[in-house]
Amino acid sequence: MSNRNIVIPIKVNTHGYREYSGLIRPYLDVFGMPYDEVEVSDLPERLKKGAALILLSQPGLILSDEASKAIMASVKEGVGLVCTDNASLCNDAFGDICKFSDVPRADSGEKICFKENHYITRHHDAEETINLYSGENFYTSVHLKDGNMLVKIGTAPLLEVCEYCGSKIALWNTMCWVKPEVLGPVHGMDDVFRNTIVWAAKKPFAMKGMPPFVGMRVDDVWGAWRDKSPENPLLWIDISNKYGLKPWLGVFQDNTNEKTVSLIKKYVDDGIATAFPHAFAGCEWVASDVPEHWAYFDHRKSRPWSDEIMAENAARIKSWYDENEIEISKVALPHYYETGENALKYFVEWGCEFIGIHMPPDASYSSGAKLACGPYRKHTQLPANTKRPVYFADYLKFPHNPEIDGKLFNCVTEIRDVRGYEFAPTNDVENTIESGVTQLRRAILSSVPAVLFTHESCWIQRITVENWEKEMSGIYDGIADLNPIYDTIDNICKYVRANHNIRIDNAEADASGKITLSVSGKNDMDTKYVVFTECDDKITEEWKTLPRK
Repeated sequence: MSNRNIVIPIKVNTHGYREYSGLIRPYLDVFGMPYDEVEVSDLPERLKKGAALILLSQPGLILSDEASKAIMASVKEGVGLVCTDNASLCNDAFGDICKFSDVPRADSGEKICFKENHYITRHHDAEETINLYSGENFYTSVHLKDGNMLVKIGTAPLLEVCEYCGSKIALWNTMCWVKPEVLGPVHGMDDVFRNTIVWAAKKPFAMKGMPPFVGMRVDDVWGAWRDKSPENPLLWIDISNKYGLKPWLGVFQDNTNEKTVSLIKKYVDDGIATAFPHAFAGCEWVASDVPEHWAYFDHRKSRPWSDEIMAENAARIKSWYDENEIEISKVALPHYYETGENALKYFVEWGCEFIGIHMPPDASYSSGAKLACGPYRKHTQLPANTKRPVYFADYLKFPHNPEIDGKLFNCVTEIRDVRGYEFAPTNDVENTIESGVTQLRRAILSSVPAVLFTHESCWIQRITVENWEKEMSGIYDGIADLNPIYDTIDNICKYVRANHNIRIDNAEADASGKITLSVSGKNDMDTKYVVFTECDDKITEEWKTLPRK
């Protein structure tokens, strides 16, 4: 048996290790790749067991001669090599694959540009560009001999690849784009990093990955098509469902009428939608005499409701859902994401297992509060209302409050840099399709669940039935090549949590190429992993089942 993990040389208790663990390791965890972090001094012995790939990913890591020679010996045996910090290759042992410069070259750039079609960049067009939020200076003293530049930053090579002795080698001259102040996760580069590792890894290679789930989330729902379709003020749900979408509905219960309520119940009972009490009433975009009324947070005063008011609100909500026989969604997502901590116990009592928030409980959306939540924002938090893409998939911890500690899994995907924080559909069919397709493709290719997110008020409310049909059809066609799996947000969150709860610790392949995995943790449902194989330079993938543990 030959080991097929990624081996990552490290030196702990250094600035470079902290940067690697805070910025780069989260990608490996999101991709679900098996990896071993190995102290440089232990690297030669570890590599005797084999590996799929050696990943030099700690900034500023200086390798010993012994470690460098052990890496090259593994490369000559077919193990892949990916380096994200070119200084790690500054050793004569790498002379067969690298060319060195005595004077490091200072480079910087304000945009990333794709140059060539390749397996790694296959989802990007040649000459496609990604603008950075800020330029970043970096130094290059090493390049690959006969390296093929796939991506550049400014005028400098960002990603080079080559092959040597049957092994594949990739060099990222900088990973500055992982920093949120420069670009950050779910911004269009995640698939390139993932594909770099898959391309270079010795096959077969296995990882958990994320199936291409697609869900729909619609906030501020009250039955806005009352004039367009009096018999079905939620006709947009039927149209969306024709194209696979099963929306989560954030309901304004006091704005609904009898017809809307009966339809919500029908859709929930039929399994084509789920519903959660988003707020009592919303009137920013609704022609209603009912005053705006938040359920879980005093938005006007930017503070939680008192325990007494919160208890009254919770009782009224539960009574409404019970009287109308509507099951409450497992996913709690309050209006403006705002909730007091004293509301969370009611979510748990209602059977909610998931939540979607961007800031800590007891904070307003506009306060600038930051939520430390994985995978990408444990160490690099951003304000809740930032216009950067976000993916949360982590448990909320309240060690002081065992009633709710670890009971809610925060699960949110929002691509916030295309047309604002949602896909913002209008009667401009072409632009709406482009926005929806861009956001869904970005999420799927970033190995995170994709969510078509908008609001009924203001957005769907103003779209004609004919245009909505065209938009849903166009979005459906625009992601069809990615083989999307359509499901409710409730079911998608359940999968994400199960996937989060298990880890592939070890992968080994026998002489025939059969791969065996060792897995830790517990998944409360069957999940998937993907095995990559290669023949005649063609990489194929096959999804397999990780049974419930």
